[in-house]
Order: sequence, then structure tokens, then C-alpha cells
Amino acid sequence: MYIRQNCIVVISLIVIVLTPIQAISQQSTQWNLPEGAKSRLGKGLISAISYSPDGEQLAVASSIGVWIYDAQTSEELDLLTGQKAWVTDVVFSPDGKRLASHGNLDNSFYVWDTQTWTLQHTLTHDKYWSPESVVFSPDGQLIASGGGSQDNRTINLWDPKTGSRIGSMNHTPAVLTLAFSPDGEILISQSTDKIIFWDIKTLTSLRTLSVPANRSLSSMALNPNGKLLAGKSSNKRESFIYFWDVNTGKLQRTIEAPELWGLIFSSDGEKLLSASYNDPIHVWDVNTGRLVDTFWASESSGVAQGIRGWAFMPDGETLTLASYAGSVELWDAKTFRLLRATNITRHADICNSVAFSSDGKTIASGHDDTRIRLWDADTGDFRRELIGHGSNVVSVAFSSTENRLASGSYDRTIRLWEYDKFTISFAGFGGGRVINTGHKRVLNAIAFSPNGKMLASGSNDGTTRLWDVNTGAHLRTFPIIDSGSVESVAFSPNGEILASGYIVGAIRLWDVNTGSLIHSLKRGDFFAGGWSIAFSPNGKIIASTFEHDRGEWDRNDRPPPVGDGIHLWDVDTGKLLRTIRKWDTQSIAIHPNGKTIVSGDYQGSVHSYDIETGGHLHTYKEVHKGGSVTSLAFTPDGETLASSGYDGTVLLWNITPTEAPVSPATDASGNTLSVDVNGDGDVNVLDMVVVANAFGKSDPDVNSDGDVNVLDMVLVANAMKNRESNVAAQEISFKNDIQPILAERCAISGCHAAPGVVGLDLSKYDTFKKGGANGPAFVAGNGKGSLVVKRIDGGGMPPGGPPLGGDQVQLFIDWIDEGAKNN
Repeated sequence: MYIRQNCIVVISLIVIVLTPIQAISQQSTQWNLPEGAKSRLGKGLISAISYSPDGEQLAVASSIGVWIYDAQTSEELDLLTGQKAWVTDVVFSPDGKRLASHGNLDNSFYVWDTQTWTLQHTLTHDKYWSPESVVFSPDGQLIASGGGSQDNRTINLWDPKTGSRIGSMNHTPAVLTLAFSPDGEILISQSTDKIIFWDIKTLTSLRTLSVPANRSLSSMALNPNGKLLAGKSSNKRESFIYFWDVNTGKLQRTIEAPELWGLIFSSDGEKLLSASYNDPIHVWDVNTGRLVDTFWASESSGVAQGIRGWAFMPDGETLTLASYAGSVELWDAKTFRLLRATNITRHADICNSVAFSSDGKTIASGHDDTRIRLWDADTGDFRRELIGHGSNVVSVAFSSTENRLASGSYDRTIRLWEYDKFTISFAGFGGGRVINTGHKRVLNAIAFSPNGKMLASGSNDGTTRLWDVNTGAHLRTFPIIDSGSVESVAFSPNGEILASGYIVGAIRLWDVNTGSLIHSLKRGDFFAGGWSIAFSPNGKIIASTFEHDRGEWDRNDRPPPVGDGIHLWDVDTGKLLRTIRKWDTQSIAIHPNGKTIVSGDYQGSVHSYDIETGGHLHTYKEVHKGGSVTSLAFTPDGETLASSGYDGTVLLWNITPTEAPVSPATDASGNTLSVDVNGDGDVNVLDMVVVANAFGKSDPDVNSDGDVNVLDMVLVANAMKNRESNVAAQEISFKNDIQPILAERCAISGCHAAPGVVGLDLSKYDTFKKGGANGPAFVAGNGKGSLVVKRIDGGGMPPGGPPLGGDQVQLFIDWIDEGAKNN
């Protein structure tokens, strides 16, 4: 199933949770929450759906797990969690006693007992290998799984009762789809360049069907009678559907079709349905190849949507569609007309933005499926959707003085929604009042002024614009100084300053009344950008998330980090106060008390820090699966934090620090010093090396005297001494600290550390330590000089995903120095 390609997807190993059947009285917003969360709003993106053989239950694969519904009443029965990644497909066994689930960025798939909804087996390949397709044989005695990684592409056969692997077939390239013949004697596999028929008894290939040159086969479907096979192929300009006779292997027909991701035969085998991301579902007559019908999902909402999952009910009379917007609808399988929408709700696409109303009672979330969703902040109950935008909703904001909600979209409009805060009755429910911003490219961010009279918007066209909320009139466009998109906007608490955060360049502080530039906040020798910005409640500090100029890193032959931490600036002077060295930060928010700042990263984790010292307070690790924490917001009283993520959900937290911040280094006057200059979470000799290499520059200037020199070195050395005397050593674990880093990268693009000389297989500790052709890649106690660390530090390993941050590289070094134990 479809996974958004431009998402940065990072997967970590977690412990499988055996989930009991949920008590009916317990709200599903409380089911299987991440540790520390008090509620979950939304149920995640839908990836696939599947009916039990008796038609009584519907399994929905989502970004947070597998939801089990009563197919007749739409009642939630359970939520199966514990998978390492987004669940992208689910399938019931023919007897309905088992359910298999998998994600295509997970090297395992999972078999569940459908009587108790407990985990029965975790079936893991012996190498880091990602299953793309999992199917049961018609008699339910076998499970076939197909997929592949960079150096291992196989089909595996498993016994579903014992979980043991009973056979395998090599396959090149990686398998994308599998299907059993109706009699179970043949297994058909599809890859990008061919389809292979396999004899299940001998595990040998019987026939191969090739795809025309310069075309790639992306999906396959077998007619229920087993006599006809359909496959979808495309090149850069064209897309085709092929029909083959299964018995002869002869190509019967080729038809041109829109770009699509999936194929499914009707239960009677007379129709073939094709689905695409941006086009309606097409219905084809199998006998003639003619297009006989087209229709869109989400007709019940009045807004056409592409689909994420589909399935025919076991009786063949009804087609069920799950759309991008999370709706689940029932359609007549013969006429392809909408019967009704189910009561399955709260599934949604990627959530980009979250905001609290001024009284803290209502939450708004903006999603990629063009919808704004409203939630009760106290109960977590879903209230309603606001529909009107024509593209991704990327920013939502409540006015603090009026009953207004604003939403900004990639369609380059702002919509204003008037509401009664007691009944949440939106007057503009049909689409809201529209401000056509005139931005030449997509809109990225909006913000209300504190008095609620103005709105600011930032765009990819590099401009920041100001609007009159009451009239919709354009007030001012702030000039473009540097090229690059505006990613964030924020007003100071007194409303006199507007901040714009750029993807490159700097943070710009503008005088709202005159339009003049007050400060350009730029860090040291690097150009940087503001993915997210936030003012402190007193307006004296502005926080921003930055990214290094990649060109500077390229010139030094080093891979850039994804992010360069959180920077705190003095608003009056424009000077950098301190840096909180947390890599990969995408979103930030400051607590209303002004003492705590929280950040969300690309791994789906939420962190909190002491603003005064920069000390770390707490981390909620990888709570949003499969990607970034996109937005953070506090209630006005500061009692609740909301985080939104790529998984399409909003999590609510009570931010109560459970750890005291690390005591910072200070100068003689008691001023805080940023001694952890490389941002790896520790003060050690590596920080001294960074300072030494920066002599004569302006950053990292530990003592803030305007120059990097030996005085900065002395401060770092003293901090090292104090830290060594106060911090007890904690042994690094291969299983808990090292292996997750290897696994998440291998799950993306393969499992050897680097080509050629090293070629390490990262599936097990022993093979990882053994090394490549030149012998051991590392020797215990020699972390800094080891070949494997050099490859890591140079960006050559592990493959897949963004480069490792400095803290992760140091983790490998420290583990090796501690003896490289298999612990």
C-alpha cells in the first residue's frame, strides 16, 4: 500500500505489546497510548482494509496499529499495536482464526489470534528484509511472504501454527505482490520486471512473464477463478494494464489507464477495478477491456478523494472503500453506487498543525486530506470536520480575542471560520470566509496577532504578508531579502513585532507598524533557517529551529546533520543567547510560564528543556510513528501539551518534568555557558576538538566574548572535569542503543554497512563485529580509530534515511570503547 515518499520515515525496534481485548467501557482514545500520554485524538492513516471470512469483522491497517471493528455496527473492538512501523497491509486466514499484519519498513510480520486478539507469532527474516506482501494459502496451512532488501530478496513459506519457516525461494528483484492459485498448488510473485509462477511442492519456477522494456510493473491481481492475471505497468509518460492467460502465459490484452497504485477483481471476476492517487476509481470490463464506469470515494462528504484501502465483503455484494480523508464507505458491487457511509470515524491523513482555542476547550488539527478536524480537549471526542480547502491544510490558528479559527493551505488561501465556542457551531461550515493571499507559491504558515485584528502568512515564494481579519484586505508585504521559502511566522506578545522563519537565510524580525526590518538573526559562519519559531510569553526571547547550510558541510566533505538544534535569541539585541543541541528538530513551543521549551523531532519524539539553562528535562521517545512531530501547542493555562505527527494523530500530554535538568556550566558572573558545543548530549574531548578547530571564528563562542580562543577551551575542560566527577557512567547496550540505529536504516534500504571493502551484514551482533574482507571493522577499546566508525562519520553507513547525528556517532564510539559488548 501507499506510503508517502517525501516523508522522512525513521523506524526503531520496540518491544511487542500483547494487547488484551479492550473493555467496551474504555474510550478508544485511551487505548495503547505511548507512555506519558493522556489521550490520543484520531486513529491514524488508513493503509489497507480486510474482512474476516464470515464478514463479521473489519481489520483496518493504520499508522498506529491494526484497528478491529464490528463490520455491522462499526464499533471498535480492539487496537493491535507493537509493530515497528506503520502497518501497511492486513489479511485474514481462510478459516478466520488468524490475522497477519505487516509494514513495508519492518523486517518482521505478525500473526494474531483472532479469538483473543493476542500476538501469536512474530515472524522475522534472518536478515534485514522488508515484507511487501503476505498471503495465506487457500487451505490456511501456509503463509507466503515476499519482499526484499538491498542484498536479500526472497520468498518465504511459513507454518502459521508454529511460526517456523519451512521453505524459501530466491527472487530478483524484490517481490512486491504475491497470490496463490485457487487450488493452492501455485504461488505467483510479482516484481518490477516480471511475474513468476512457482510450484509450491518443489519450490521451483514454472513460468516467467516479462514486462515490456522501459516499463515497470507495480501491482498485480489474480482473477478469483484463477484463470486471468492482471498487472499494471508504466513508464514516465504512460500507464498500462496487461491481461495474461494463466494457463498459457499468453498476453491477451493491453489497455491504457491512468497512473495507478492498485488493482482488484470483482468477486464474480467480470470487472477489474483500478485506483490511483489523484484520479477516480476506474471499472474495466474483463472480457472486452472497455472502461464501463468511474467513481470517486468520499462522495458521502461531498468531496472527492483518492483511496487508501479497499475490499469486497465476503458475499461479493458490497465494495468497501477507505479514503485519504479516513472515511469508510459501502458501495454496491454491481452498480458501483454509494450505499452509505459507515460510522468508522477519526482516521485522517498526515496532521500538519494543531492549535487550542483561547479557552483551551477546543482543539483544531489541520491535515493533508484538506480537512480541519475539531476535538473536545477535555474528553478527546471528535466534534466535526471543516471542509473547504482544495489542498493540504498546513497551518491552523485560533484568535485569542474573537471566536475565530483560521486555516492556511497549499491552495494558497486562508479560510476564516466564525464559531460559537460553547456549541462549536461554525457559521462558515460550507467553506469558511476566504482570503485569496496572492502568494505565488504554496502557503506554509499563518498566525493571528495578539489583538486578533491581523493575520500573517508565509509562503514558498519567500514573502510574508499581513492581512486585515475583518475585511480580508491586504495590509503589507514584507520585502524578500534572501531567497528561500518562509516556513514559519509568529507575532510577539505585544503585537509590535512579526517574526518570519526562512528555510535558508535567517529569522527576520519586522516592525508591524512600519514594515521595516528590525533584526536578522543569523548564526555564526553558517546560514540557517527557521523551520519553527516561538516567542517567550514576556516577548524577550524568540526560539527557533535551525538547519546548517549544506554547502558549508559539503565543502568540508562531511554530511550535514538534518537539524542544528534549538536557538534562543535576545529579541532586543538580536544576539544568540544559547543553543540547545538537539539534532533533527522540526517543531517547538514555549510553555506559558516561560520556563520550559518543548521540541518535536523527525523521529517522532517530544523533548522538554529548561529555557534558562538549556538542560534536558524529559523525552517521550518516538511517540508519533513513522516520521516527524509536525506541530506543538500548549493550552493557555499550560496544563496540557498537544503534539501532532505524520501518523495523522494528535497526542495530549501533561508536561510534568520527572528529571532535573543537567547543571549547566557558568562563568565567574554566573552566566550560563554552552559547553556541549558538538551537541552530542555530553561534554568531552570531542567538544574541545570542535573548539580548537574553530579558533579565530565566532562560533562556537562558549564564553560569548566574540571570539573562539583558548579561553573557550579552558571552560570546556573545566566542564569535563566537573561532569566526570558528578555523572556516573552508564553502560551502553548493543540491543537497546546500537541495534535500533542499525535496524531503522537497514529497514529503509538494505542491511550492509557499506559496499566493497566493509560489506558488513548488520543482522546480528556477531556478523556486525566480524567485519568485512579486511578483517574486523573494529576492536574493543578503539572506537575513534575503527573502520566502522570512520564509515559512519563519513556518511557511508548505515544506509538509508538522513545522516546520523553527532550524538549517534559518538554512541558507536563509546560502545566500542566500553568493550563492544553483546548486551
